Amino acid sequence: MQLDHYFKTEREVIETTEGSRASDFLTCNCMDCNYSVKKQSVLLNPICLSHILKVLDRIESKNIDAIKFKTMWGIQKIKKPQIEILKNYSEKISKLFSNIDVDTLIPMKSSCEKFNECKKRTTNLINRIFGDFLDDGKIFHDPINSYKELLLELSLYSENYIEKDCKSCLRVYINFIGNIINTLEKTYLIQGYNRYKNINKYKQGCNLLHLILNYQSDLDQDFEGENYEIREILNEYQVYPFKITIFNLKDQIENLYNAEYALNDEETKIISDYLENALDHWEYEKLKPEFSNLNNYLKKKITHLEKILSNDFKSIDDNRRENLILQALFKSTGFPLLFCFLIDDNIEEIFLDRVENPIYIDHREYGRCKTNIFLTKDKIERFITRVRMESNLPLDEMNPSLKAEIITDFFQIRVTLIINPLATDNHILIIRKLRKKHFSILELIQNGTISKEVAVYLIFQLFHKRNIIVIGAPGSGKTTLINALDIITPAHWRKIYIEDIIESIDQKSDKHQLRISTKSLTRIEESYYTKESQVRESLHRTPDMIYLGEMISKSSIRAFFFLLKVGLRCGLCTSHGENPDLMIKRWMIDDGISINSIQDIDIIVQISKINDIDKVKRRVIRVSEVIFDENNNFKLIDLFIRDPVSDSLLNNFDSWENLFDYSPAIKNIIDSKLEFLSLDYFLNEINIYLEIINHLESNGKLDGRLLNKYLNKFLIYKKNHNKFDWVDLKNFFLN
Repeated sequence: MQLDHYFKTEREVIETTEGSRASDFLTCNCMDCNYSVKKQSVLLNPICLSHILKVLDRIESKNIDAIKFKTMWGIQKIKKPQIEILKNYSEKISKLFSNIDVDTLIPMKSSCEKFNECKKRTTNLINRIFGDFLDDGKIFHDPINSYKELLLELSLYSENYIEKDCKSCLRVYINFIGNIINTLEKTYLIQGYNRYKNINKYKQGCNLLHLILNYQSDLDQDFEGENYEIREILNEYQVYPFKITIFNLKDQIENLYNAEYALNDEETKIISDYLENALDHWEYEKLKPEFSNLNNYLKKKITHLEKILSNDFKSIDDNRRENLILQALFKSTGFPLLFCFLIDDNIEEIFLDRVENPIYIDHREYGRCKTNIFLTKDKIERFITRVRMESNLPLDEMNPSLKAEIITDFFQIRVTLIINPLATDNHILIIRKLRKKHFSILELIQNGTISKEVAVYLIFQLFHKRNIIVIGAPGSGKTTLINALDIITPAHWRKIYIEDIIESIDQKSDKHQLRISTKSLTRIEESYYTKESQVRESLHRTPDMIYLGEMISKSSIRAFFFLLKVGLRCGLCTSHGENPDLMIKRWMIDDGISINSIQDIDIIVQISKINDIDKVKRRVIRVSEVIFDENNNFKLIDLFIRDPVSDSLLNNFDSWENLFDYSPAIKNIIDSKLEFLSLDYFLNEINIYLEIINHLESNGKLDGRLLNKYLNKFLIYKKNHNKFDWVDLKNFFLN
């Protein structure tokens, strides 16, 4: 018998040694269901669970032996003991509905100034738990949390949040909540929860609902559940309002990144009853002029939420208030679970290959990790809508790929979205994160990305206005390195930034920064917005240094070499390339860069991402300079080169004196006649930089701005002293 579009009852005759036996069961055809998720149990899918409970309530027969769910990934089966628990629950809660009349639950005087507020809050809770004409209630799709919320609701009336007069007015409502709790506690499901709720869920390695229903062992073998066995907890930390746990999984290469809300039940109650409700009924007209900018949108909501908490919850301390605001804020965007990845500075990239798969990430400390987070199709669509609004770019059948950047006070990301027909499995999401707290050169030394000697040499070359190109594969740390160099440049320099995607650091009022975005706004204006055209314009903008960002197109590569050709030698940029030799050949052959222009290159730094099994490391591999033989053929001199055995960057010269004699970049400084540079001066300057770095390291001061302050002292000393006394200069630095 067909019960609805998905469920039907069937009978199967089973032959046994004792004769034939009829077996009744339900089948659910999930093949075309939009809510079916790969490798997820139907009992962990709230929409499926709600559907099951409603169907069981309509079936009179108590002889259903099993429920079978046919999905495109296999068959799931719920057996008779579990059906009895679910049917008992569905029968109990169905009897509650006939007793619900919101108007009679709150017999308050309409003259009370809090009448409308209380009416709205209590009505919202009842509709949320039991549902309304639009949606099923939480009591169907999340039984355990519904029970917990009702317990918390009852407890609030004995706390300081509710005034005494309100308790007497709401007596009927309070009794109603108590009766519901009593009914739920008579169900097998909630009795199971109260029996097992104190079990450590991580040690068990399974969902509590599975434990209650004894369901996990009854999955058919052709359905692969994502139920991992936990070997150990590697780390726990909080990124408010989220709690993060990193698990080492047994028989798995990847670790598990588990995210959950860090707030307690009481705080969650405040969010669901007050803050979310306040945002739902907010006058969004106030947001319309700035709605397309996510940062402005979030800031306006924060202001609104702060006002609510300061007025109605004065007893809550500042830290709790901030956490409540953040969770309510993130939930209001429609894609709250993405925020745990977006605001966690330990995460570098976020990947989603298709809707029904969990998100996986690259973690700075633990490498490639699985996560416990799934995004439903509607949440992905909401995120896509936000990215389209932020970028003002199309994403449709004619334009199935979109790249955009989103910058907020919480995070800075570069998003790639791909949809059908380009994405075979409907949706592909890649989010590259830029660290909110940028790495300093001192931090890169500390984490092994770069050696102290290489850092000192690059600082020397940068301060003498040489160009530095950092090459490597995507995600290797190229931009991280040039940003670490950029923030330590002399304070008086006028720096011009020309970027397609903004990856440079806004140094606020500390530096003279002219930042230009070359994203074309319209096709008519496209030629003016290229890097090449803006580089030409920069000739009239008096730069001391040009930050060109990523050189990826022929136009941007030619723009860089045009800078060098016209004498603007001081620059920072990145390019995708495997090694310096192949990079130069590609520029010459594919991009048409002449051999004379190649001679203008000063320093090439090769950096790579090294994927250990359980950790991502970034390492500078080579620091090279270019020389030419008598036949004008280029050759690379490797000044520093990585030893993979010791995982260290080795000096490829006998001494600093030897480097001074053979470095083409140093020869270019001397030949320019723009400044005096002797061997003694070079050695003393290198030693001063080493002393500064050692001094800051020994005191645990790794902030790039502090290093910049010390380096600028060097220029202040030069300004005020006609003759150098290096001993005096060292004391001037370190005191």
